[in-house]
Amino acid sequence: MKNMGEVCCFILGDGPAKDSLINMSKNSNVKFLGSVKPTSTRSYLSKFKALIIPSVAEEGFPNVIIESMSVGTPVIGTDVSSISEIINQNNCGLIVQKKNSLMIQDRIKTLINDSELLCSLSSNSIKNSLNYHWDRIGPEFEKIFSEAIN
Repeated sequence: MKNMGEVCCFILGDGPAKDSLINMSKNSNVKFLGSVKPTSTRSYLSKFKALIIPSVAEEGFPNVIIESMSVGTPVIGTDVSSISEIINQNNCGLIVQKKNSLMIQDRIKTLINDSELLCSLSSNSIKNSLNYHWDRIGPEFEKIFSEAIN
């Protein structure tokens, strides 16, 4: 967050690294909101310019990306597991290399300084989030399970 001016970073959730992160970020624009009710997640995400997913390890399917996209908040995420497939570079967000904080910083600045790109990614995010709605994927799951049973 150094050299980012007025950018404020909000961290939702708790985890084993929380205390160390709080200590590292003293006197900065990082705010720890702690554990957030699942019903409040979308409300928080809708207020952000971007969601940053700086994952370094393989993950399954981070639902928070779809939640973010559904409220028009673009995602900046690392190129690991399914993250880049969901974000779809320059369509719903921006992809960065894992463990590359300078690249994350650059992408944040890009979104702050390019309102057209931000608006485009926001609009695309809402549209593409519909591809993951239960009305669409539910029947696909049902078909897979039916075939597996039969």
